[in-house]
Amino acid sequence: MKKLLIIAIVLCSMQLSAQDRKQMHKKGNGNEKMQTYTPEERAQLQTKKLTLALDLNEAQQQQVLALQLENAEERNLRMEKRKSAKTAQEARSFSSDEKLQMKNARLDKQIAQKSKMKTILNDEQYSKWENFQEKRLEERREPMKHRKQRK
Repeated sequence: MKKLLIIAIVLCSMQLSAQDRKQMHKKGNGNEKMQTYTPEERAQLQTKKLTLALDLNEAQQQQVLALQLENAEERNLRMEKRKSAKTAQEARSFSSDEKLQMKNARLDKQIAQKSKMKTILNDEQYSKWENFQEKRLEERREPMKHRKQRK
C-alpha cells in the first residue's frame, strides 16, 4: 500500500512539473499583445504606466509621450524591416562587422534614451526608472538562463 501511495505521489509531481514547463512556454513575454497596437497606442500605454509608477506631472507626461512615440515608431520600422528581410532572404547570417555595428547602434540608442529621460525626470523619478529598467532587463534574461540549463 505504501509503495502504491509513493508511486502515485511521484507520478502526480511529475505531471505537475511537466504542466509548469508547458505554461511557461505558452506565456511568452507579452510582446505578442503589444504588437497588435499601433505605435501611438503603445506609446500611450507605456506613458500611462510610467505616470502611475513615477507620478509624472502633465509636462513630464507630454515629454515622455513624445519620447515613447518616437521609440515606438522606430521599433515599428525595425520590425517591418526585419519581416521584409525574412521574406527576401530567410537564412542570412551577419558578419562580425555588421554585428558590431548593430550592437553599437543599440547601445547609442540606449544612451540617448537615458539622457533624454534624465532631462525629463527629477532625481527620485530617474532612480526609480533606472530600477524598472534593471528589473525589465533581468526579466528578459531569465528565460535565457533556463534555456541554457535545459541544454
